[in-house]
Amino acid sequence: MGKTYSLVGLLGWLLLALPAAAHPSHSSYTEIDWNRAGDTLEVSMRIVPEELETALSWRSGTGKAVVLENEASSAPLIEAYLSETFQVRNAASELMPMKLVGMDISYAESWLYFTVTASSGDRLSLRNTVLQELESQQINRVRRLWRDADDSQVHRKNGQEQLLWDGG
Repeated sequence: MGKTYSLVGLLGWLLLALPAAAHPSHSSYTEIDWNRAGDTLEVSMRIVPEELETALSWRSGTGKAVVLENEASSAPLIEAYLSETFQVRNAASELMPMKLVGMDISYAESWLYFTVTASSGDRLSLRNTVLQELESQQINRVRRLWRDADDSQVHRKNGQEQLLWDGG
């Protein structure tokens, strides 16, 4: 009788655990650092390629699926998307210009590389809403490389701008 209860308990636990384990993670990871001159933020963002393709396809308005394999056609779409969803503002609330400089696309994950023109002497804030229009549980982690390794920002849906750099 004891083995029957153990087996039933184990099967019940497995049935409850499987959906939780199968639930996909919705997150991006970003690293930011200053260039040597202190006039440009260098950004590397790891993102799930299928989710980015979905977001770009929704925004394109053509009804055609966007495929990241063709950098020439997808790069302008990615740059426009990032300019709306990864916004760095100065103390006067002016949006700092960004530019996509490259991407590394693979099945498991993709990396986007871009720069944001900004002054290290200015106070900067960040609003990161990348992929949050697709998934309400999307979490965007931002690691500022000038800070401790365990000090990262977390940007959730409907979150506020966060201080990125205090101006000196």
